[in-house]
Amino acid sequence: EISEIDTSTGLINKIIATEKANAPSRAKMIVRFGDILVSTTRPNRGAITFYNHSIEISIASTGFAVLREASKNKVLPEYLWFVLRNKICLNQMEQRSSGGNYPAITQEELGNILIPVPPLAKQEEIAKHITDIRQQAQQLKDKTKEALKKASEEIEKILLT
Repeated sequence: EISEIDTSTGLINKIIATEKANAPSRAKMIVRFGDILVSTTRPNRGAITFYNHSIEISIASTGFAVLREASKNKVLPEYLWFVLRNKICLNQMEQRSSGGNYPAITQEELGNILIPVPPLAKQEEIAKHITDIRQQAQQLKDKTKEALKKASEEIEKILLT
């Protein structure tokens, strides 16, 4: 579901296993490892993810456009994911969307988004750099969470003694 994409990170919050009979009616898009999913509803929010989970094939909402097999000899999937989540592309998606409260972009209009495509070596460098920064940020978040937990425990201990 689109709501399972963390718009601040582009990561999937959770994948739910369910019987076909219990799946939402919009669960019809086949998703494979390496696909990029772009929310076609309010795409400028950044609900765009790179599917790299161990479940080889999944099903997603028809509210996504699934980008698969982007010309790998021209654009690396990880690089494309990072660029699509960048303001330069999100603004284009907003401009190409139509509708009132829930503007949407068609797959045709999504295909018209202009993307900077440097040489593959530069794309690899950019993707690695962004991945490294994201990992560092996650480590800092984890450390902060642990420090807050310890502080909370210490305060509770002081208050209860």
